[in-house]
Amino acid sequence: MAVITAAAEAFVSLSLQRRVQFSIKECLYLKFDLEMLGGLSSLKELVCEGNQHMTGNLRSLRALKDSLELEKSLYLPATARGGVGHKFQSISEVPSFIQAVHILLQRTPTPFGKGWLQRAFYWKLSTNSPDWYGWDNGSDNPSPPFFLQFIQAGPRLGWSWCDFDVHSCEINWLDAEPSCESNDYATYFEDLQLLERRRDFNFYSGFYVPPTEDQYRRLCEG
Repeated sequence: MAVITAAAEAFVSLSLQRRVQFSIKECLYLKFDLEMLGGLSSLKELVCEGNQHMTGNLRSLRALKDSLELEKSLYLPATARGGVGHKFQSISEVPSFIQAVHILLQRTPTPFGKGWLQRAFYWKLSTNSPDWYGWDNGSDNPSPPFFLQFIQAGPRLGWSWCDFDVHSCEINWLDAEPSCESNDYATYFEDLQLLERRRDFNFYSGFYVPPTEDQYRRLCEG
């Protein structure tokens, strides 16, 4: 890690004073932790692509939220907590993590590609989690909602657990509902209606987190 830190500092010291850039692309064997960026308070551009040995936590970038200007959509591998395809080890760790990441999601423009954002970077519950359980793939019942999704309705952002089809748990809103007298309310209401037509909130109605295995079995039994 010390070698990488020295290399990063050397790179930054040679950058233009008014625009400090740090770039790591397709370094398949380079081990790098996002926590290392905490000391680069003047960092303006971060380009990170194709680094399968990256570790750390997406929340580490919160400290740079006021200075950071990403060159393109940020892509972090699953090895970094919060990277694309990351698997959470428990249901309980997700709400606080998303609340922390919400600060990054409030940036305009967002540092994340729209496709990744809609599917919440393909975050899901790990099959090694004690909260995970199996189900009958041959039945007509929905699979357990072990995936995550972000939901945008007008200016309001939220998230929910879902399956990989159309069934969703209740929405955990991150932003307050727009005032019915505001200009944003009509857009919010229309987006919400469209969302309800595209997603089925009935099967997991009342659940803001995935049901336990016993609760799921009871839901399937009707």
